[in-house]
Amino acid sequence: ILEHYQNRWNYVLIDEYQDTNHAQYLMARLIVGSKTNLFVVGDPDQSIYSWRGANIRNILNFEKDYPGAKI
Repeated sequence: ILEHYQNRWNYVLIDEYQDTNHAQYLMARLIVGSKTNLFVVGDPDQSIYSWRGANIRNILNFEKDYPGAKI
């Protein structure tokens, strides 16, 4: 099933990436797979949802998690 979704979309866009939680982070990594065609929009200074589980490290570690990403 996972391979189906990885092949279904060539690119994945996530808006407000600074407000993603750990489960959303993992889901994004699984969906993009080895293609890493992930486009995110976010601003760590705008993170407002830590009370609902948002993990600011998702955006702060983006370059580490996706080497070669253009910022």
